[in-house]
Amino acid sequence: MRLERFLVGGVEPMGEREIGFIGASSDLARDGHVLIVRNLRLNNFKRFPVMLWNHNPDEPIGACTAIDLVGDQLAGRAELSDASPKAQQACAFAKSGVVRGISIGFDPLDCEPLDPRRPHAGQRILSSELLEISMTPVPADVNARIIARGHSERPGGTALCRSVPALASGDIERALWASPALVGEILGSLGGRTRMPVPHVPPMSMPEYQRVALQREAFAQRTLTASALSFASQVEQRERFSYESRQRELEALRDTE
Repeated sequence: MRLERFLVGGVEPMGEREIGFIGASSDLARDGHVLIVRNLRLNNFKRFPVMLWNHNPDEPIGACTAIDLVGDQLAGRAELSDASPKAQQACAFAKSGVVRGISIGFDPLDCEPLDPRRPHAGQRILSSELLEISMTPVPADVNARIIARGHSERPGGTALCRSVPALASGDIERALWASPALVGEILGSLGGRTRMPVPHVPPMSMPEYQRVALQREAFAQRTLTASALSFASQVEQRERFSYESRQRELEALRDTE
């Protein structure tokens, strides 16, 4: 990881609901993968720069106001919303330092195994597309964290984040006040897809919203199966009762003869 110096004189401190962060690096992550950050595509994300709580599309908490590559890291700033209790809680966690982790949800486009002898183990993600950024208690990338909450605690971090160019105000506003339904729809349709993208990497590295989508599908299938089995059992019981009733009626007729 390359270190960079930033002059801190006259740097504007972070706002009341503003944070600065490192979103990703190219170091080996806890999930066993290496993300090549310089090949991370940002264009679609910049049009809808949403920030989620723990990769859950049902819990948007704010919007990224600036995002770009700084050396071999993804750096940026975010404005945390006050539109929901979860967003207010996330802001309190971030400003107090209780939660410092940042994690990105991305769609891998090109990968290769870190060890050719273990093709299904850790991957080097050569090219990918950024979908969302989340606050999370435990990030996969140990370098991905909030580095600026105010100014005095770490002025160098504030200066780094202030050096990142701001995004378009209209895109920021759209993401900042987006409803969970809109967030899910946009994340699900990126790249012309009609459902959440499934990465070409082991399931342990899937973003949370993809796992949630798959879990919901599996639950729906289990529910349908359970309903079908229950109905079949009821039919079987009715048929058995009907058969036994007919047998008793036949026995009664034989007795009367």
